[in-house]
Amino acid sequence: MWFFGLSAVLFVVAAAWSSEFFASDARGGDALGARASLPPVDQAMVADLAVAAISAGCSVPALLVALDSALAEEEEPPGLECVAKSLTMGGTWEEAWQSAPSRFDPLRNALEPSWVDGAAAVPLLERTAASLRAGRVRRARESAARLGAKLVLPLGLCFLPAFILLGVVPIVVSAGVAILR
Repeated sequence: MWFFGLSAVLFVVAAAWSSEFFASDARGGDALGARASLPPVDQAMVADLAVAAISAGCSVPALLVALDSALAEEEEPPGLECVAKSLTMGGTWEEAWQSAPSRFDPLRNALEPSWVDGAAAVPLLERTAASLRAGRVRRARESAARLGAKLVLPLGLCFLPAFILLGVVPIVVSAGVAILR
C-alpha cells in the first residue's frame, strides 16, 4: 500500500516540475537560465543550403543574406550579410570576403568562379560538400585506426594476466597434480 502512496507523491512532484520547466521554456528561456547559442553548423550543410538556394533562383548576394539569417543563432556570428552588401555595392571578391570568418572559406572558394567567371555554382557547391564529407570520413577512419593502436597495450595488459590465471594456471596445476600422483 505504501508503494501506491509513494508513486502518487512522485507523480505530483514530477508534474509540478515539468509544468514549471515547460512554462519557463515558453517564456523564452530554458529551465537553467538564458538560452545558449548554437555551435557552428557543418560546412557541408552550408554548401547544401547554398545549393538549394541557388537552385531556387537566388543570386550569390541573396544567398549570402539568406545564409546569414539562417546561421544567426550560432556562437560566432556568420558575417555573410556584410559580404553580400559589399558585393552588391561593387566591391571585389577579395575585398568582400576580408571580414568573413575563415570557416566559410570552402563556401568562398566554391562560389568564387561563379561570381568572377560566371561558372555554374551548383556543381561547384555539390563537389565542395562531397569533398568536406569525404574529408570528415577520412579523418574519422584515421582516428579509429589510431584508437585501435592505442588500445592494444591496455587490452594486452588486462587480458594477458587473466588468460594466464584462468587458462594456463589451471592446466599447469592439474598436470602437476597428475604427475605427482
